[in-house]
Amino acid sequence: ATFPAGHIIQTTTDFNNNDMTALGDIGNGNWADTVVTGNITCAGATNAVIVHCDFAVYTNNTTSNLGAGFRMKKVHSGGTSYPSTISQFDGDGWALCTIFYSDVEDMVNRVSWSYIDESAGVAGSAITYTVQGGEYGCETLSVGSANFDGRWHIWFQEVQR
Repeated sequence: ATFPAGHIIQTTTDFNNNDMTALGDIGNGNWADTVVTGNITCAGATNAVIVHCDFAVYTNNTTSNLGAGFRMKKVHSGGTSYPSTISQFDGDGWALCTIFYSDVEDMVNRVSWSYIDESAGVAGSAITYTVQGGEYGCETLSVGSANFDGRWHIWFQEVQR
């Protein structure tokens, strides 16, 4: 079938769980994969993918200020990339979301994204998207569910281009 541009070709099942990834010890300026991951197999090589995700971020510091950043990693048949249309800044995969605290405390934040990957089209091959996290001065940084009290979600929509 032929569909007009902008038509939703498919919507994936929601990938979700109540687990989390501890990132508080990866070191300042480093990126690491989290449990928030899922995949889609595109029908068309020129189509785009809308990425929807929702997850919790738990931090706790007892001695200093802290910061955390999050970006999307994309693995496909052509390799690994950090799409500028998802990361919103440039192809080096700058953070989609950055959290800084000037207070020393225990915090839980919910992060929700919906972004379009305009360069997604890899027809017939699975594309895996994974939220990555980075930290600055975090004693505790966990990503996924909020202390196992809730769920994280990631799901996709393929759009005809």
